Amino acid sequence: MPEQRKSDEREWLNNQVAGYKAVFPHFKLYAKTLETVLKRAASELAPPAIIQSRPKAIPSFAGKALLKREKYDDPVSELTDLCGARVICRTRAQV
Repeated sequence: MPEQRKSDEREWLNNQVAGYKAVFPHFKLYAKTLETVLKRAASELAPPAIIQSRPKAIPSFAGKALLKREKYDDPVSELTDLCGARVICRTRAQV
């Protein structure tokens, strides 16, 4: 890879990571809110369920942004998995 292309890629990635770092606190809040909502629902529907949520870690974002560079011009705005949650149930009935 020519040196200029590496430099451009590095600069692009640094800009993307800086953009994600700027909005990361919002995704942390979103994850917390999502977890609260799911816990309330689970308390009625599946009390023993385990609820987990988290925003995508910054290093993970950087890796995915670089991997998907050809597909996404603006990963901060275009990636759809920057925050996630799961409900872990113990039985099929709870699901």
